[in-house]
Amino acid sequence: MLLVVPSLSGGGAERVTLNLAKSWISKGHRVKICTLTSKDDYQDPFFSEKDILQCSKTRARYSILRLRKHFTNFPQWTIVSMLRSANLAVLLAGFGLNRNIIFREGNPFGVDPFSPRFHQIFIRLLYSFAYLRPNAIIANSIGTAASISKFLYFCKRPIFVIPNPVLPPGFFKKKYPKANHKWFKSKKNQVILSVGKLTQQKNFPLLLEAFKLAYEKNSNLRLLILGKGSLFSLIKEKVLAKKLQHCVELGGFKKNIYPFFQGAKAFCLTSDYEGFGNVIVEALSFGLPVVSTNCDGGPKDILINSKYGILVEKNPRLIAEALLKVISTKGAKKERIDHSKLYSSERIAQFYLNKIFEVSKA
Repeated sequence: MLLVVPSLSGGGAERVTLNLAKSWISKGHRVKICTLTSKDDYQDPFFSEKDILQCSKTRARYSILRLRKHFTNFPQWTIVSMLRSANLAVLLAGFGLNRNIIFREGNPFGVDPFSPRFHQIFIRLLYSFAYLRPNAIIANSIGTAASISKFLYFCKRPIFVIPNPVLPPGFFKKKYPKANHKWFKSKKNQVILSVGKLTQQKNFPLLLEAFKLAYEKNSNLRLLILGKGSLFSLIKEKVLAKKLQHCVELGGFKKNIYPFFQGAKAFCLTSDYEGFGNVIVEALSFGLPVVSTNCDGGPKDILINSKYGILVEKNPRLIAEALLKVISTKGAKKERIDHSKLYSSERIAQFYLNKIFEVSKA
């Protein structure tokens, strides 16, 4: 398999790519990861230089010729495009080649409702024709699959729903020490963790509003936000404006976030939409209670309509009430950990293989 991803910069799709590759290589399959650009936050010692093929271009569209060369160097290999932003590059690079191509979709489809009508129609037509080429499409949640069918004017390719392989091989055999953070050194602090790119999709301003309400009722609460993104400065300004700098910290990107899950008391996600929600699974794997907005995408699939966490509407008061509830409620830790095992890389990687082989024989 040749897995194509824009880069290995910090993000859920990038970790999904690495987890799949690790699982398949461990089982003796031949796998290469091809990155369109040279950004690389996840330098994993598991992989050798020969495992990672870099087009080393600044933009995905400039990588097409180099990408085609990689395709021709590995004839008969199935090509899996791991992110929508790589799909068109994969199509152009593979034009005329008789290869099995799989598209993985990690977020619900949509267009800017405020863009001109002709632009919306053009984008939908572009993707509708482009998605006639892949042999199959893999969506990471029921919501993502439904959005594909709704968005494309015509879709003749099969759409399979396969959850993300979130937990890397051997995850439960390892021990993860608590992060060396000042808030984890006092039992009095009740740290709520949130992880994600600092973008509009993740709606961290909503989380700040909710946390402020919760903090007014419980001054032992602390909020630690891990991630980087274009809205870092804006979110930092909002923290200062709300005078929360003593109890809210923007911790930046962390290559290894597991020690922070180990020290937290709860996890919160306030996204406007999610393709899947890897961080929810990671929180459950440490037994943490989870509060998530009931957004389009994977959270409701993972939490099974609030069975393994609390789903709430995008309302700061309701989120605050849910946070206060999970912080004060004990129990169900083992159930949450057991549920997270459904999303182990070993298990999900086999689902991928089954579908890839099924499509290859068709």
